[in-house]
Amino acid sequence: MIQTVIFDVDGTLLNSDQAIILALQQVLREEKNMEYPSEELIPVLGMTSENSMNLLGVPDVKHAAAKLTLYVKKNTYLMTLYPGIEDMLKKVGRKRHPYGCCYVQNTRGIQIRLYAARY
Repeated sequence: MIQTVIFDVDGTLLNSDQAIILALQQVLREEKNMEYPSEELIPVLGMTSENSMNLLGVPDVKHAAAKLTLYVKKNTYLMTLYPGIEDMLKKVGRKRHPYGCCYVQNTRGIQIRLYAARY
């Protein structure tokens, strides 16, 4: 029997691809003076900021990763729920299952934060 449901936020409930790609493009323009088409950046979606900057060959990975985090935050207005998520959360709530959302934040190592709620 289901007792609790936990969802990952980014890429599961929330589509943040556009916000991240635009932030990546801005950092790469500033750090490498290069333009990257969106499709070339798709492979780094889901990576930590430092891993993506390293893979893309940015010289000062830590500095660029910090910029990327800041620029993604500025682009949150571009993030949207995937279709059907709101209805699904309502259904889970009607069944009285407590649920929560978690996300991974990479600052010093990996931190997992869990937020529990009832819909």
